[in-house]
Amino acid sequence: MDKKKAIQLLIEQQDIAILELSKTMERYRSDADIDEDATKEPQDFSNQTVSKEAELRVTQQIRRAEEDKETLKRFAGENYDTVQSGALI
Repeated sequence: MDKKKAIQLLIEQQDIAILELSKTMERYRSDADIDEDATKEPQDFSNQTVSKEAELRVTQQIRRAEEDKETLKRFAGENYDTVQSGALI
């Protein structure tokens, strides 16, 4: 497998990871968005807080995954004369 195909495969896997993280974030967002009039238990508000914190963590993971994807795209077009740390050879 050549370098361009390997990097393209990694980019495709990164796209899948971003999509799955986005779905997870939407799930947490809907859990965090509860109607205050519909809640009767203090536990509901606690669950809402947990969902908001989880949503924030997933948002950070998505941002990092997108940065990693952009890094992979940059590496796809570059050629090096010497082997460097983390190189696909």
